[in-house]
Amino acid sequence: MRGRWIRLATTTVSPFTPGISGIATTTTAANTAPTVTFTSPATPTVSRTLSYTVTFSERISGLASSEFTNTGTATSCTFSIPNSYGITFTLTVVCGSDGTVIVRLAANSVIDNLGLTGPTSTSDASTVTISSVATALAMETQPVGGESPTTFATDPKIKLVNSSGDLVTTTGTTITVTASGGTLTGTTSMTTTSGYAEFTNLTLTASAGTYTLTFASSGLTSVTSASVTITVTAAAVTAPTSTCVTTSATTALSGISVGGLADGSTYLVSVALVNAPSGGNLQITSNTGVAAKFGYSVAINTNFTTTVFTGLLADVNAVLATLRYVGGSANVSSTSVKVTASLENASYVLNAVNGHFYYLNTTLLNYNTTTTGARDAAKAMSYQGQTGYVATITSTAENTFISTNIASAENIWIGATDDLVEGTWKWDTNGGSPEAGKRFWTGTSTGSKYTADGIDFASWSSGEPNNSGNEDYALTNWGGIGRATWNDCPATGCGAGRQSVVEFGTNAADNGFAVGATTYSYANMTLCGPATKLATTTSAAGSVSGVAFTTQPVVTIQDASSNTVTNSTATVTATVSAGGTLIGTTTATAVNGVATFSNLGITAGSASYTITYSSGALTSTSHSITVSPTINGGPGVFSSITGTSVMYGSGGAGRKGSAYGGYYATNGTLTLSGTDSSLPTDAPANSGRGGQDRASGSGGYTAGGSGIVVLKYADSFAALTVGSGLTSTSTTSGGYRIYSFTAGTGTVTVPSGGITNVEYLIVGGGASGNRGYDGQYYGLGGGGGGVTTATGFSAPGGAYTIVVGAGGSGCSSCSPIGSAQGNDGANSSVTNVSSGSSFSATGGVRGAITSTTSDVGGTSGTGTRGGVAYTFSGGDGGANGNASNGAGGGGGGGAGGVPDI
Repeated sequence: MRGRWIRLATTTVSPFTPGISGIATTTTAANTAPTVTFTSPATPTVSRTLSYTVTFSERISGLASSEFTNTGTATSCTFSIPNSYGITFTLTVVCGSDGTVIVRLAANSVIDNLGLTGPTSTSDASTVTISSVATALAMETQPVGGESPTTFATDPKIKLVNSSGDLVTTTGTTITVTASGGTLTGTTSMTTTSGYAEFTNLTLTASAGTYTLTFASSGLTSVTSASVTITVTAAAVTAPTSTCVTTSATTALSGISVGGLADGSTYLVSVALVNAPSGGNLQITSNTGVAAKFGYSVAINTNFTTTVFTGLLADVNAVLATLRYVGGSANVSSTSVKVTASLENASYVLNAVNGHFYYLNTTLLNYNTTTTGARDAAKAMSYQGQTGYVATITSTAENTFISTNIASAENIWIGATDDLVEGTWKWDTNGGSPEAGKRFWTGTSTGSKYTADGIDFASWSSGEPNNSGNEDYALTNWGGIGRATWNDCPATGCGAGRQSVVEFGTNAADNGFAVGATTYSYANMTLCGPATKLATTTSAAGSVSGVAFTTQPVVTIQDASSNTVTNSTATVTATVSAGGTLIGTTTATAVNGVATFSNLGITAGSASYTITYSSGALTSTSHSITVSPTINGGPGVFSSITGTSVMYGSGGAGRKGSAYGGYYATNGTLTLSGTDSSLPTDAPANSGRGGQDRASGSGGYTAGGSGIVVLKYADSFAALTVGSGLTSTSTTSGGYRIYSFTAGTGTVTVPSGGITNVEYLIVGGGASGNRGYDGQYYGLGGGGGGVTTATGFSAPGGAYTIVVGAGGSGCSSCSPIGSAQGNDGANSSVTNVSSGSSFSATGGVRGAITSTTSDVGGTSGTGTRGGVAYTFSGGDGGANGNASNGAGGGGGGGAGGVPDI
C-alpha cells in the first residue's frame, strides 16, 4: 500500500524561529517532486549480495523494500532497507543466481514534507553483473627455475577466476600440475583455500633448457606458466687411464669416483666390463645406501660384468671404492671398465652395455610418416641433449634388456621396416638412429639375416615376418608382456598395443652417448695385462753427429693388446746399427710403463741408421734415423757451413799464343751420391796452374795453393788460444766466432768455459800444374784439395791440433822429359787432443804425364762433408801450344776455395 499526502498550504509557520519569541516564521516550499540517484557496487562481482546507496534530493518518507525490483537476468533477488524516512538509504540486494542486476525504483513511491510524490517516473541503477562461479584457473605467482633437480626458487600459486578474471573464493577445488618435459615430483595435486592453491614442494628433474608448468582442474580452463629456465651441472666421472691386472688374481680398481651434480641429487651409475676375457668379472664388497636398477644386481662379493645402481653421492662413491677385478683363465685383451654417471630420472632406463637410454611412449600411435606417427613422435622427443628415435635392436643383450625393462606393455613399436622395398628389412632409413638405413634381414620367415651392414641380429617370432596384409613395420613383445620376439604389422598395428620404445643414444665411437648439455658423463679405464713388448712412442730426431738428439726417444712397455703396462719399471737399452756409435745414456728406466731417454745421441757419418730398443724377453722395437750433414753451430742455433763464393775444383783452360799457360775459367764437377752438379765459376784459392812455355821451350809450372782450416762456434764463448806455427785470422759474425787457418801446423786451446759445438771446414792443399812442353807434353792442371765439413766438441781447456796442407810445389828448372809433372798437395786435418777424434781432407793429386793430346786436368783430392764422400775433379787443361808462335800448353785444376761463412 502506498501512502499519499495532500498539500494543504504553500507556506509553513514555525513556532521555533530563533531570536523572536512567540512569533512564527513561515517558509515557502518549492513546488518540485523528490528525485533519486543510485550508487551501485563494482561490477562484475562474484558476490550475490549487493549493497547500493540510494540518495533522494530531499527528505522523504514512505520508502519501502517492495518499491524495488530487478529488471536484469539474475533471479530470486530480494531487497531490504533499514528505514523508510530520510534522504540517504542503504539498499541490500540478495540474488539467487548469477546474472545481471538492474535495480529499479517505482514511480511516485515516496513523498516529501510538502506532500509531493516522486520520483515522477521509474528510476534505474546501473547494471551490475554477478559471476560467482569459477570458469578458469589463473597464475597468481609464476614459478622461478633453478638447477636440476629444482624445487623452484619461487613456488607457483594458482587462483580460481570467473569469466571476467575475478577471484572466486571457492574452497576445495582440486588442481593438478604437469610439466612440459623432464620429471615432476612432489605434491602435484592441491585443493584451493578461499580460491587459491600454492604448490610448495614440487621438484622438476630435467635436462638444461626451458620448460612450462600446466595447471588443470575439471571443468575449468587450464593455465600454463611462463617459461622457467632449468640449468644442469653435468655429472663427472674420474678414473685412472689404465690399471694392470693379473690372470687368475683379484686386483683392486682404485681411483674411480663420480660427482658434479647438485647437492642432494640421486646419481644413476653404471659399471660395465667391456670385452671381458674368459672368466673375467667384476665385484663390489659393499652396497650400503645404493639400490640396483633395471634388473641388475648389487650383491656383494658376487661376480658381474654389468650393473646399474642409484644412490646419493657419498654412498655411490663408497661402493665404487670397493670395485675389483677378478681375473679368469685368460689375459685381458682390449678390455676396459666403463663407468657412467647421470642424474636419475625414473621415466628412463639406462642400458649400461651400450650407454643408451630408453623410454616407453604410452601414447597409442600408428607407425607412419605423419607427424602423429610413432616415428615422428620419437624424433620430437629429447633426453640428455639427444634426439629420440624408435628403438633399433642390434644384439641379444639389447633385446633382452628392452623386454625386461619395458615390460609393462605388449606389441610395442620398434624401428624396423621394409616399407621401401618389400622383404628388405632395415632399421628405418628416416628414423634418425645411428643404424638408420642399415639392412639386417631379407625375405619372410624363411629368409635370413643380412650381415653385410654390420648387424647380425633379428628376433622374429615363429612364422614371422609373413607380410600378411601388407605388413611393413615391426613390433616387439608380440603376443605378451616381456616376450622379446618380433612381428611385422601394418602401420595401424596388429592386436592390442601400439605404444613405442624410444631410444636415446649415439654410436659406439663416442661410447654410446654424447656428453654435452646433459648430466651424463663417462670414463673408460683400460685393463692392461702382463708386459709382452716394447713400442716406440716418440722416435729420436734432430740427428746431428756427436750431439744429443733434439727430440729424445720415448719407449712404452705394452701388453699383447698394445695397452701401456702402467706398473712396469723395466729398463730399456738402446743400440744402433753398424757404422754409428750412440753417445750419452743408452738406458732408461720406465716410469708408469714409459721409458724416456734424456741425453741420447749418435756419432756417425751422414747416412741412415737403425736404433733398436730392448728389455729382457720383451719384443724389441726400433726406428730409423738419418744423420744430417748439416751441423749445429752453437747452443740453440741451427746453422751449417754450406755457402760458397769460391768454387771447389775449378779448372784452368790453356790459351795459345799466351805467355802463360792455364787460366781460371772452366768449371769443375762436384759429384755427390752419384749426382753431378756444376759449381759456380769463380777464382779458386788453392788450385794448381798449368806450366807456361815460351818459344824457347823453357818454362816452369805453377805451385798448388795451400789448404785451409776454418773453425766456427758461438760467440758466447771466449776466444781460442792459438799456438805458434799457425797463420790465422778471426772474426765474429752473426753470433759466431770464425777462425781461418791458412798455413802451418799448431795447437789451439779451448777456453775454460768449454764449447758445446764446433763446426769444421777442412780443405787439403792443391796439386801443382804440369809443365807443358811444345809438341810433347801438355800442361795439365793440378787437382784441387779435398773438402771436409764436420762438427765436434771439446771439454773445457781441451785442445785441437791443426794441420794446414801445403800446395804442391812447382819447378821451373825441371827437365821436361820424364819429370815434367807437378806435385801433389798435402793433407789438412783437425784432431781433438783429448778424445783423439780426427777429421781430415786429402791434398789434390797432380796430373799424369802424357804425350797424348789431352785437355783433361788433374784429379782432385778426396774429402768428406758431414760423412758423405765428395769428389772434386780438376778442370780441363788447355790445348797444346806450338813452337812457331811460342805458346805453351796451358791447364790447371783447382781445389776447394774458401767458402762464404
